[in-house]
Amino acid sequence: MAKFTSILIAVVAAVSGANAFKQACQFPYDVCGWKLQDGVLGYTPEEIQAAAPASVTGNALYGSIFHCLENGAIEWAHTCARDACDPPSSGALPNYNCAP
Repeated sequence: MAKFTSILIAVVAAVSGANAFKQACQFPYDVCGWKLQDGVLGYTPEEIQAAAPASVTGNALYGSIFHCLENGAIEWAHTCARDACDPPSSGALPNYNCAP
């Protein structure tokens, strides 16, 4: 029985892939594109690109602000000037902002 359980867990993990273990960005906060792919949140480049307009690519994509939605999905908000998206300041709500 233990062997069957181990095999079942391995199969589920293989089928589910890495996204099964991804931490979703938390609603109702905003994050930078670069934060979405930092290894903690783990969104793929394809997921990030799909949430943005087709005209937003490269550095502009990762220098953009994205809204975290209730279902773990992301929604592009806007691109920061100079692609300068900053993490939240100490003590502030965990929203990322465009650099001044």
